[in-house]
Amino acid sequence: MDTVLNHDETIKGMVRGNLIISAGAEVIVRGMVAGNIIVKEGGKLKLYGMCTGNINAENAEVKVFGTLIGSIFSKDSKVFIDPKAAVKNEKVN
Repeated sequence: MDTVLNHDETIKGMVRGNLIISAGAEVIVRGMVAGNIIVKEGGKLKLYGMCTGNINAENAEVKVFGTLIGSIFSKDSKVFIDPKAAVKNEKVN
């Protein structure tokens, strides 16, 4: 089941399934996403926790400070990976 966020939110617990961040929303993940994170055009993601899937972003902003088991697939997005972050596969365009 997908979780769709249309507003600013901080996630401290667990999300099972895909997390979809809509345009204009800024989401901070301090917990865990057991699935993919999809950031729509104009959305923003800050990952301090963990994501077990991939991050897909198009015309969005992604900052990774935590752990990403998958890859980052980005198209025309701003992507920042903190040097202390644990990312299995780096950015894929």
